[in-house]
Amino acid sequence: VLTSLGYSFDTADSVSELETMSQDNTYKVILFDKECKGLNLATFASSIQEANASKELKTNLLLINSTDESEDPNDLSLVDESIKNVVNKDLLRLLIEKFIS
Repeated sequence: VLTSLGYSFDTADSVSELETMSQDNTYKVILFDKECKGLNLATFASSIQEANASKELKTNLLLINSTDESEDPNDLSLVDESIKNVVNKDLLRLLIEKFIS
């Protein structure tokens, strides 16, 4: 979907790779799944906030949530946007444009 929308992106295959990439690079948006094995959302969000402060950049966190799971208010306070796992091309385009414009 991201390719068809013309966006460039990197893909992480593990939580440790996601953490390393987000510390070593600058991203306007990080789109990730809540169900990433080993992901501590609070720790990850905190590290992104620290990196934002040091790089003087705003990285927006977009959390993909399972459709059968209710949204945890604590999770919502840690991310910029939470979307259900049934995301479509138009919704994804709108969300990304919201944060990169």
